[in-house]
Amino acid sequence: GVNETVKQEVQMHKKKVKMYLSSNDNNILQKLCLIDSIQRLSIAYHFEHKINGILAQIHNDFINNIVIEECDLHFIALFFRLFRQKGYYISSDVFNKFKNRKGEFDEKTLVQDVQGMWSLYEAT
Repeated sequence: GVNETVKQEVQMHKKKVKMYLSSNDNNILQKLCLIDSIQRLSIAYHFEHKINGILAQIHNDFINNIVIEECDLHFIALFFRLFRQKGYYISSDVFNKFKNRKGEFDEKTLVQDVQGMWSLYEAT
């Protein structure tokens, strides 16, 4: 019946999302954006184990390799928020490159990056 068809569709979509999460084709920003979208849709509980594994892997890579200086505000703010929400310690020093000598955010740079500003707002 209709109910069985809906259940099959839901399972198919869940498999697709798991496939996207498992894909090695995605860069870190794409994976973080996907996790963010899944959380915003309030369906993260379906993928909690997978999300936790991905965040643990990214965190390990971050500790070892990722050079924050090369990343934009959107990436850093999204990274900061998602990891802090999961209880990881990420120093707020990751935002220092966007601050002036007085320790204030450089408004001239930030005003031009709407997506970055929004991500920073959500991270605070």
